[in-house]
Parts: sequence; structure tokens; C-alpha cells
Amino acid sequence: MLIELGASRPPRIVSTRPDAAKVLLGKTAEEVLATVPLVFTLCGNAQSLAASLACRAALGLGGETEADAGLRMSVVLESLREHCWRILLDWPALVGRPPDKAALAALMGLDRQYKSALLDDAEAVNAASGLPGNRFAVDRIRAELLALLDHAVFGENLTGWRQLASEADLLAWLVGQNCIAAAVIGALYRWDWLVLGRTEPAWLPELASGEWFEYLAARDLDRFGREPDWQGVCCESTPLSRQRRHPLLAELLARYGNGLLARFVAVLTEVAKLVDYVAVGEPPPRMADAFGADAGGLARVEAARGLLMHWVEFAAGRVVDYRVIAPTEWNCRPGAVLAQGLRALTALDPESLRRQTAWWLQAIDPCVPYRLALDET
Repeated sequence: MLIELGASRPPRIVSTRPDAAKVLLGKTAEEVLATVPLVFTLCGNAQSLAASLACRAALGLGGETEADAGLRMSVVLESLREHCWRILLDWPALVGRPPDKAALAALMGLDRQYKSALLDDAEAVNAASGLPGNRFAVDRIRAELLALLDHAVFGENLTGWRQLASEADLLAWLVGQNCIAAAVIGALYRWDWLVLGRTEPAWLPELASGEWFEYLAARDLDRFGREPDWQGVCCESTPLSRQRRHPLLAELLARYGNGLLARFVAVLTEVAKLVDYVAVGEPPPRMADAFGADAGGLARVEAARGLLMHWVEFAAGRVVDYRVIAPTEWNCRPGAVLAQGLRALTALDPESLRRQTAWWLQAIDPCVPYRLALDET
């Protein structure tokens, strides 16, 4: 993805992402489920779950399998890992700190152990695979993971973060903290960047897969795949859109809008909630579902950065159409929240614009590599 910025013109975002779903055309459902993890490696568990649910719905195969149930928890852990990867690796650079490589290495090691303990075959999950039920190992890994993130992200005050219900609570939580969460939030207050990037929000509605199936069935799928919308409106699907009803976020949105403060707090709030789901071994309600009719199926999965949808159509047992609409399509299309926020930045010189842009890109977190081209004239 190319992001072009200049003081005298609006931001321009050019997607260079190929339509990788075309490799699934002509395949059977079994071949699709074997291929998806190899082609869609970012948030691969969410992609695998979406593919399995969509194919089963299209073929009328009924409820989810044991493998799907295991994948739901793997998606929870995957979302936690993706958020914490950014927090430990990229957030420190925003405030002049080195990345926390030790915590990141420990996180990745626990992630691998969890998948190995939970899934019978972590390399090729399909509708026929099952769960080994290695409960002792899973419980140990969960405990180690929660202790790691409590220390590395929340400065051993995750319990205090869970209790935040107002901005006053947030400001009190920051006192005496030196963790990365406090450093980033504190910097926004010191630099008065609380509203930076604020726009008029357009939240993606929380629809079930059946509603999305009906909506997409009447759409031009080529166009929708490039520039998705809901009833003609360019909506955002982000951690902030998911967490906006939390009491702390509701107050911050009312006071500062959907700028940097609300977005970074939303990521941390989502991390705290995901930690709780991992602790009890249960995925969030309505994290994923699917609907099928007339040999077509649609699955929706809440992935780390937003809503992921898979649309599939079969004829004579083989795929004749397959679409993947990832969070990038919602948030980074022309006129979407990424471009809107870039347009709202307040920097007056090239160096300040680079800094503000780096913060905004971290807040939105596009799930594709990007290159920033800054016109300094």
C-alpha cells in the first residue's frame, strides 16, 4: 500500500494488494480449507475459521466442527498476539524507547506452545481435525501468558486497567506507571494530541452473517471487494468501533472524539478483554458466525484489526466465486478512516507530519505493508 502525503493536497492511498482469493477458484471445499492458511498467512487462524464456516454454510453441512471450536480460541489468542506484537515492537518507537524484544520472544514462544497443545495439527486445520484436550498444558500456558502481558504491557496493573470506567480513573492509573501503555497514553496528554486525527465517525453496524449475505447478494462483488460499504456509507471496523460502548471509551469519545487517545485506549481495553477470554478458555460471544443458501455461504469473523468476511459460491462441488473482505478494505479504502484521519493531522512541517503520521498509522494498524511518500514542497 502506498500512502502519499503533501501539505497542499489531500492524502492519496493506493492499494497494491493482489486478489489472492482467485487461487481458490475451481477447488473443492477440502482443497479450500487446505489452501487458505498457506495463502492468507496474516491472521491465518481467523482466515481458516472464516473459510471453514463459509464452506460448511454453503454446502449445508450444519453446525461447526470440533476444529472450528478450537479455531475460535486460536483466533482469540491470535488477536491478542497481533495487538501485543504492535504494542511491544512498534509502540515503543513512538515514545523513543527500544522494542521489548524479550517480552516479544516470550509471547511468540507461548503462542506456539498454546497452538501445539490446543490443536491436533497446527499446520493444517480442516473440518475433519480435532482437539487433543491437553488441558494441563493449556492451563499452564494461559497462566504464563497472562503474567507476561500483565507485566510487559500494563506494568503489573492489569487489574487496575480492567476497573477503569472514566477519564479520571485513567489519569489516576497513569500515576507512577512506567509501562509502555502508560508511556504512550501519557505522551498523548503531554503533547496535547488527544483529538489528533478526529473525524466524524461512521461505525460499521454489528450485523449477523445472514444480514451480510443478503446485502452482498445484491451487490457488485468486484466493487464491494475493493471498496466495501454499508448502504453506501464508508464505515470503519476497528478495535475502537468494537469497544466504543465501554464506559471509559464512551466518555473519551464524547470529550475528544475518535482521535488518537480513544484509539490507543481502545486497543489496550481490547487486549484486557482478550486476556480475560483466554483466562477462561471461552471466545467472545458473536465473534464469528455464518449463513448459507443456494450453494453460497458467507462467514464473518472478528479478527484483530476488524471484521473479516469470506464469501463463497459452489457449483457441482467446486468453487465458482470466492471473496475475502479484510479489515484493510474497510479502513484503508479511499475516503475511509485512514485517509480521513491523515487529512485531519495538524502538523505544520515535514518532520512533525512524519511523526503524526506514524502515530495515526499505528492507531489504525493496516494489516498490509505500506510505504509513505511525503511531498515536502
